[in-house]
Amino acid sequence: MRIIYSLVFFAVAMFPVHGQVVINEFNAGTPDFVEIRNLSLTQTVNVGGYTVESYQSSGGTPAFEGSYTLPASIMLGPREEFVLEENGTAGAPTASFTCGVRTGYNYNWTNTRNIILILRDSSNQPLDYVYRNASGGASGAPNLPAGLTWSGSFNASGNACSRLTDVDNNSANDWTASSAASACSDNPGQTALPPPPPPVQLLLTTTGVGDIIASVQTTPALSNGEFWNLVSFQNNGGNGPLFGIGLDALPQIASPTGSIFHDYLNSSGLWSFNGPPGSVMAGLYVEVVTVVVNPSTAQVVWSNALPMTF
Repeated sequence: MRIIYSLVFFAVAMFPVHGQVVINEFNAGTPDFVEIRNLSLTQTVNVGGYTVESYQSSGGTPAFEGSYTLPASIMLGPREEFVLEENGTAGAPTASFTCGVRTGYNYNWTNTRNIILILRDSSNQPLDYVYRNASGGASGAPNLPAGLTWSGSFNASGNACSRLTDVDNNSANDWTASSAASACSDNPGQTALPPPPPPVQLLLTTTGVGDIIASVQTTPALSNGEFWNLVSFQNNGGNGPLFGIGLDALPQIASPTGSIFHDYLNSSGLWSFNGPPGSVMAGLYVEVVTVVVNPSTAQVVWSNALPMTF
């Protein structure tokens, strides 16, 4: 998460973005903690200087308990979480979880405590609010900062309170109380950032009459990259010794350019081939992998090994 400090930090400092950072979970068990989450699928956010205020009561209007300011230059990537764990030395790494820091003060919470949490950015602008009314707390939205909205009543007891989805409606309906906390991970109903596509994507199709449609796409585009389509007639289930296929495909590496086995991608990093019926013996089983050399770095990347019966 923090290996991209330089350019990202400069861009964030010049043009601040909030992404969609929200309070994502809080736990009144042991240890008490607050978790924030970046709901964005694309933006990395510098949450350094953000603050989380906490209020609590056993009845009536929750009273101010404390405020913690996140250390400078904490970068929160898309769909990532950061936890504030109670007690310890303020700013020290969390003792119980895989992400976050200690607050240096106690969250005086129980499973029936009324709790308000307010998230503010580094300019003290309010970003998010949640109010758990567990036992005779004040009605409405006490201590709601100007500029934020809150609807409904989150009337629930329990230790772990979590956001239901990756959509923030500023509503009690966004929240649920459960028996188990899930710090530093997606809550049930939330989704992680989709994995990036493989650097080489090979697609093979046939109608079963000896025809073939083949295409190669590279991400990012490897413009004019040299590639090989290696074909094995062995069944290795994608676990063969040569890029996942059998060694019988090894001689194809010496194939001349300009063939379906060895050529260059176009300027968009793509290649395609359309063979009509009868191009391949019907019923033939093969396993195919595409290997590409990055023209800029000479790094070798390859697709998954695909099985195909014509």
